[in-house]
Amino acid sequence: MEIMNVMYELATTKSALEMAETTIRKQRGKLLRKNILIAGLLWFGVTACRMLGESDEKRKEAEEDARKLKVALANTQQVLDEVNRKNSEQFWAEDSVGEPEPEKDICCDGCATITKKDV
Repeated sequence: MEIMNVMYELATTKSALEMAETTIRKQRGKLLRKNILIAGLLWFGVTACRMLGESDEKRKEAEEDARKLKVALANTQQVLDEVNRKNSEQFWAEDSVGEPEPEKDICCDGCATITKKDV
């Protein structure tokens, strides 16, 4: 009778161990999937932060370039205004002898001039 009890206990223990092993394997699979998911989310977060940092640097560089271009444009406008003022003064000024200045044709870009001489 005692042997039957031992055999019964062994069978019960064996089935309990098999059930525990099955449960552990299921849990390991779930944990592995969860760990892969967590690792993927971490990778995605790090990549997104890196991309945001790079785009922020590019934005700052673009803003700096825009500021430099605005300064260059203002300087160019100032130079053009000065040249136009000098050209208009020169156009309206008369020769010191009283003779009219030779006639000039202004080219399409406004910078080059052609002086016509009377032959």
